[in-house]
Amino acid sequence: MDRESFALQSQIDELQRRMPIVDNRQAYIAAQSRCDSITRALVDPSGAPGAVNTEGLLEYRCRLLRQIQKYSPKYKDSDLSKVTDAAVFDSVEAEIVGAAEREMRRPTQLGPGELREVREHDRSGRVVSSFYGDSIAAWRAFTPPPRFARFLTPGARR
Repeated sequence: MDRESFALQSQIDELQRRMPIVDNRQAYIAAQSRCDSITRALVDPSGAPGAVNTEGLLEYRCRLLRQIQKYSPKYKDSDLSKVTDAAVFDSVEAEIVGAAEREMRRPTQLGPGELREVREHDRSGRVVSSFYGDSIAAWRAFTPPPRFARFLTPGARR
């Protein structure tokens, strides 16, 4: 009986170790809300993913930032999991989120034929849509197919 209770207690300890601390829940929510609108606009329409139960706060923030890291010229090729100091990670996160917000408001990294709509609210609350990207892609649906003509000159064969 003693051996079974020890095995059960070790399993309980392992599960409790994997669970995120409830006091830290606000930090997880804050990290998700920082990246949610950016992720929704640039990466995934469903928004930033939630934390996994076995994931620590720093690991979760790294996973969120990996999705938008390519928009930061300074940190686009960096391995964020190697940053262990919280103060350093805060400044890296601020830089990446700031660069992604700038890209969200004024897109610059668009491919050929890509067009992106940016919706903003003016002072009276109206939604103003601005489009960035390839202008040919915007008008392609309205252009008729090309027509070719052949000119007949006197003496030319038909």
